[in-house]
Amino acid sequence: NNLSLRLRAGKAVEQINRVNPISSRLNAIMTLFFRRNYLKAYDKEYIQLSYSQDLGSIFRLRSSIDFENRSILQNSYDGSLFYKDSRDFTENITQFEPHKSLIWRVSLRIRPGEKVISYPDRKFKIGSDWPTLWIHYKKAFNNVLGSDTEFDLLHSSITKQYELGRYGEFHFNVHGGYFINKPQFIIDHYHFYGNRTHIATNNHYRYGFLMLPYYDLSTDDHFLQWQLEHNFKGSLLGKLPLMKKLNWHLVGGFRQLIRGGVDYREMNVGIDNLGYKLFRLFRIDGVWSEYFGLDEQASQWNFGIVVGLKFDI
Repeated sequence: NNLSLRLRAGKAVEQINRVNPISSRLNAIMTLFFRRNYLKAYDKEYIQLSYSQDLGSIFRLRSSIDFENRSILQNSYDGSLFYKDSRDFTENITQFEPHKSLIWRVSLRIRPGEKVISYPDRKFKIGSDWPTLWIHYKKAFNNVLGSDTEFDLLHSSITKQYELGRYGEFHFNVHGGYFINKPQFIIDHYHFYGNRTHIATNNHYRYGFLMLPYYDLSTDDHFLQWQLEHNFKGSLLGKLPLMKKLNWHLVGGFRQLIRGGVDYREMNVGIDNLGYKLFRLFRIDGVWSEYFGLDEQASQWNFGIVVGLKFDI
């Protein structure tokens, strides 16, 4: 039943967005060469007890209880090789007072039709033809062990990749939720998987956005986002003699985020499977993005080029 129980404690630097939309290595590169400090973090002393377990072949339950003593993290570096006179070095997010939090998280994964191969001493799950549904609940307790936070967040997602044979593969993700009680601190807002670096990973394409600023649309209200991505493999470009030899793949996608009266959209078209022989680790996309509901940016399309990597940086 894959039971897991873990106890962790210590002191750590945590990104405001817990899913780490930008790595520390990439942020160091952006800081050193472009004077752009996109990673926003805080300091925490914490203790966490987490649990996860399969409940039959369809369900998986995850839960954790976290106590954190949170404090502001000040930048200790203000240097770069270029743009010293033309760009200000952006500070860390500091719009919160040091505080304590006690947060309980519980998540249930539902995967109908999960296929299982059984052996005498173990079982292997090999996927399902149905989408995967996640249901998440997050609760902060006030005045417990000195905690200063109180909110409730309920959200859910459904995702699936379909293999379509000679027509390629299609992936979709739909995710929505709302705060039953709103949080007091920006750390506890819901943050989206944004990108400002023009370098993307698989998660940006499938679960996030390619040009959305990291924290501009973070919310303490309701939200709905979806991502659609299709890789045509060789079904289109493979019909052209030169492209067939190069084995490049046409890709396209659409993403949308609706939250608190703001509608953000992205559309991308690009080429995947770039590289040489077995080392096809890159893709490149043209991306169009648009805001609705922000007066200064209403109905204004922005365009950018994004390079996709199939390895971590």
